[in-house]
Amino acid sequence: DRLKTYLELQKHETVLEVNLNAILNNINIHRTLLKPETKIMAMVKAFSYGLGGYEIAEFLQHHHIDYLGVAYADEGVDLRKNGISTPIMVMNPEQHSYNIIIDYNLEPEIYSFRVLDLFHEQLIQKGIQQKYPIHIKLETGMHRLGFKEEDLDLLLEKFNINPLFLTDAAYPKRLLHCYDSPTLLFYKGTADLNTSKIVAIVGTRSNTDYGKQFTEKFVADLTAQNVLIVSGLAYGIDAIAHKAAVKNDLRTVGVVGHGLDKVYPAENANLAKEMIKEGGGLLTEFFSGTKPDKHNFPLRNRVVAGISDATIVVETDVKGGSMITAKLADAYNRDVFALPGRVSDKVSAGCNHLIKNNKAILVTDAAQFLETMGWQEISKPKGRKQKELFIEMTADEKVIVSILQQKETIPIDELNLKSGLTSSAVAAATLSLELQGVISSLPGKMYKLL
Repeated sequence: DRLKTYLELQKHETVLEVNLNAILNNINIHRTLLKPETKIMAMVKAFSYGLGGYEIAEFLQHHHIDYLGVAYADEGVDLRKNGISTPIMVMNPEQHSYNIIIDYNLEPEIYSFRVLDLFHEQLIQKGIQQKYPIHIKLETGMHRLGFKEEDLDLLLEKFNINPLFLTDAAYPKRLLHCYDSPTLLFYKGTADLNTSKIVAIVGTRSNTDYGKQFTEKFVADLTAQNVLIVSGLAYGIDAIAHKAAVKNDLRTVGVVGHGLDKVYPAENANLAKEMIKEGGGLLTEFFSGTKPDKHNFPLRNRVVAGISDATIVVETDVKGGSMITAKLADAYNRDVFALPGRVSDKVSAGCNHLIKNNKAILVTDAAQFLETMGWQEISKPKGRKQKELFIEMTADEKVIVSILQQKETIPIDELNLKSGLTSSAVAAATLSLELQGVISSLPGKMYKLL
């Protein structure tokens, strides 16, 4: 205690001097060593214990520093209030400070998917429609906060998601005529959602070969019209419609009942990637992280119905989800078509019911549909490409083909077992072969060579 008292009596004689010329010299040396496009950020403290944080920031701004960095948002706010206009990075963007970060045009450092999603939601709540600058922090081996190398693919996918507000030019204009149109949509893809001809094709998850053959031929016969095909990326008719569109060089958009950070069902993940790659896309009204819960799908169905000029129902039970889509399309004053089936077939009961009650037009082929819609072909449809005699296949695809050459049809489980490949590798190979016209998928997850 005597020592403590003695030390407290001593005067602190240390003097801290900030040499602004030395700071400028250091900056200029670094500029000569860096490429012109490389930016320089200088950390400053607005509350710098008498060191003149504002004066230093103003000095750096005068000499055109690219970025100023602060530890917390309130320090950035203090600099803004003192007239600093240089971009300011916030290294620790706490959730309670998101509002002032946005209000004072500060730029947060984002180090996790959780922080990214929370800040994105705050931007949406504040009605920010233009792009907002953020900075991504990477974990470089020092075991600090930051995105790891294995996170980068998902991170890039997230940045390919575009929010579409009601007032945006890219927002689907057909939805504006629906009484319950979503205020906000999320879109990943390049297809024009306001193109001149959009057709929704929906149906049962448990389709028959009759429904599959109709869907494939119907989509193929729309090729000359450059129609955008919309569906729900579900098993069965939805997936068949998407695949047929990709195969025939038509753009196709899947409307999903969950966030775009995942694909449901997971078996259609490769198909979704192929759709986007070929100029289509994925659309949803749900935030990333939203699970594919049952109550989301009727909401998804209204987007499918509302975004399209016409809805084609291919095989559905009377209580099937496609009946909801048909009912919504009718309520939106859109044309509804249904494929008739045998009265004894449960999967055709819904279609027959729609036709019987004048809720849908009976459809038999694409020519009749085009005539009804007034979309008659002006020019001859482009000829189908001759099937290649020698298709370059990957090693995995060759394994699948060799197995299918031994049996007329084979279930997916047997393909997984016999091929020795992972289930994801088999799914990717079968999808690629199907799009190349080498194999065909059948009801019950069966495959055959063409």
